[in-house]
Amino acid sequence: MICTGTCEQPEAMERLESHILEQESEITNMENRACFALHCIQLETQLVYANMEVLSSVLLNLAEYERIAHSEVCTHIR
Repeated sequence: MICTGTCEQPEAMERLESHILEQESEITNMENRACFALHCIQLETQLVYANMEVLSSVLLNLAEYERIAHSEVCTHIR
């Protein structure tokens, strides 16, 4: 009985160490993914701020074209 306990102990320790290493690897992977996600969000935010003026110009032009189109439709209906 003592031999069985001592023979199984190294195997149990190896399994435990393997499990710990696997969990550490998963934690590192999740940390890397979180850092990459934050990096992507930072770059996207920079792109939005860099293109904000162009976006506002495009939206103003779109609104003006829509206004013209609606006024033309209204004049053709009357």
